[in-house]
Amino acid sequence: MSGVSGGSIGLASFAGASIGAAGDEDDWVKARLGDDYLAAAITWLAFVDAPRTFLGFVPGISDRASMMERSLERSWRTSETEGFLSSGVFELWHDEPELPPMIFNGTSVTSPCRFNVSVIDANAHAPGDACTSLLIFEGSTASVDETVTLAATQDLVDYLCPGQDVKLSTAALLTARFPVITPSGRVGGRLDECGEAPRDAYVVDGGYLEGSGAGTAMELWDHLETRVSAWNSDPARACIVPFFLQIDNGYENPGAPSGGRPRELLVPLSTLLGSQFGRIANAREQAAIEFDLPLMSGAVGLTIESDGIPIRSRYARLVTRAHPGVQAPLGWTLSQASIDDLRNQLLIEENRRELAEIGSWLDGHLTCTSEVES
Repeated sequence: MSGVSGGSIGLASFAGASIGAAGDEDDWVKARLGDDYLAAAITWLAFVDAPRTFLGFVPGISDRASMMERSLERSWRTSETEGFLSSGVFELWHDEPELPPMIFNGTSVTSPCRFNVSVIDANAHAPGDACTSLLIFEGSTASVDETVTLAATQDLVDYLCPGQDVKLSTAALLTARFPVITPSGRVGGRLDECGEAPRDAYVVDGGYLEGSGAGTAMELWDHLETRVSAWNSDPARACIVPFFLQIDNGYENPGAPSGGRPRELLVPLSTLLGSQFGRIANAREQAAIEFDLPLMSGAVGLTIESDGIPIRSRYARLVTRAHPGVQAPLGWTLSQASIDDLRNQLLIEENRRELAEIGSWLDGHLTCTSEVES
């Protein structure tokens, strides 16, 4: 599972609900995510962080991001436990092996690279190397390690001591930091405790680099695809069939933009801002194309069926569409009208069709046969 920004909080919440940590409320989403997470951060900004800028408080004082983390954790707290979001990322990976790996995608402030907040160590570089450098590939006759998967990426594990963990609230919010609401997050400040060379990274919202999460998922799939194909080439084995579910928000307008010639003085800025959305569209469409193509077993295509009905596409996408009236804004606190609108988006025709398709994947009797055999 790959998430960015608010989607990282969503993935963490989904994981909690999957293992029963959300409780048995009729509306667990409202119960666990319906609090005001902005008030504490804004108050701390006004009365602590802003004065500290001028007066120079003790560095160890918590900042407004820490206040937001505590607010999120409190929503999951019970009388018996500190709450699901207080769990460590590595602790969760160890204790709940049935959960898919969660990758929270951040953006490095000091280098133009993705910051991978997860248990996965998947970049090609040694700790401390520039994530944009290709020196490791130049003049080398040896291939990279088989675990290398993510390009131009910094991994959280390279900034932690052995045995050190990070709370789930911290990990998810690290990739949803959007100044000025929250400051950039520093990672690596405790490496001196285990004798490691000092190094640190500063991380903000992953949407600065690629806001869909699809790019990371596709790089992982590219790494796994040949292994899945080799596995499926043995007819004695159960067939592995990957599906791709993309969940987006942002009230998309599917129509092509119209307008006259752009103002030349604004062309550099408009192009720079537009290229950010271009990266998002590129990653999403790459996933859509790849999972619309036939699933291969070696050089042979496979026929996938649900209750005897062929599955032509293994890609589905849920999205919010632009419309007149109330629309949910980007933010940490939503009105009831905004929440209702987001839920009503599941009832629009496009999402109803996609949900029906997803239902056929999950509820039907799936079969997988070779095209040669059929």
